[in-house]
Parts: sequence; C-alpha cells; structure tokens
Amino acid sequence: SVNFASGDKIASARAMAKGRAFIVAPWGEDVKTKPFMVASDCSGSVASLLTKAAFAQFGSTEKLRTSVKAHLQSEEEVHELLAKAATFKGQPAMVVYTLADKKLDKLMKDEAIKLNVPVVNVLEGLLAAMERRFDMKRSTSINTDDYSKALDDYNDCGVYCMSDSAGGCATAATRAALKQFR
Repeated sequence: SVNFASGDKIASARAMAKGRAFIVAPWGEDVKTKPFMVASDCSGSVASLLTKAAFAQFGSTEKLRTSVKAHLQSEEEVHELLAKAATFKGQPAMVVYTLADKKLDKLMKDEAIKLNVPVVNVLEGLLAAMERRFDMKRSTSINTDDYSKALDDYNDCGVYCMSDSAGGCATAATRAALKQFR
C-alpha cells in the first residue's frame, strides 16, 4: 500500500498508476448472469440505476439483464410480479424495488419469503435515515412532480450526496427518497 502525503507531486501518482492494473472482479472474470427484476411504484429508473451500479461491482454490466415493472400500485400486481420472479427462466429472479407504500412493501417482503424469491427495497435504508434526520414520517404516496430540483428544496436540511464515482446513483437515490418528504 502506498500513501501520498501533502505536497506529493501528481507526476509520481501518475507514474504509480501506470504500473497498476485494475479489474472489477477480483477473480478476473465476469459473474455469471442471474435474472433480475426491477419494480417500482414510479418509473423504476432509480431501482434500475442502483441495480446496474451494484452489479458493476461483480462484472460487466453488459451481462446484466433486467425486466422492469413500473407503476406497481396494487397487492395483485405484487403477487403477479413475485409469481413471475419465482419461476423466471428456471430459477428465482432477484427483485430490486422501490415502494413508498409500507403495506405493499411488507407484502413484497412477506410473499417473497414464502416463494423463496430474494428481494431488496433499495431505498429503505435511506428513507429510514431521512425520517430520523428530518424528525418526521415519510409519505406513503409518491409525489409525481418533477423532482430534479428536490435537492435544492432541501438545501438547509444537511443531506449531501457523495460517491466514489460521478455521483449519478447517489443523487438519483437521494432525489427519489426526498420525493416522499415534500
């Protein structure tokens, strides 16, 4: 491990970088493609983006295949989605989702356990942290207004996005979560 100190020259960092090789997967090959389904009570774009970013930690996103169910609004749609996921191409698909409605979220988790379908609500941790930070409960419905300015609306609340990359995923997730506090 090499550490750089204040005042080190950029040239020495560049020289070191030239001698290093980086691979995404530590075993030097891509992960085998597994089925993923994305579901959301909105467009599904945030869940899709976060799925792609997470998958990139294991291999080329060109191998990622997702099916998107947008505007999921009912218990019937949750049951249909999970039934399809349970038998997707001979193996359970992982369902990556965002749902504002806590009742539908609970149904998704409970039914997924029964069907042995792996599921993850990718915004839940962020939303729970925001509830604590804002000292308020989130809405159970989605604000469908354009939320491109959502971060500006909360510029005094102490929510900052940070990333080890361009920040697109962190910003998209934060904006999507903030929609539930407007």
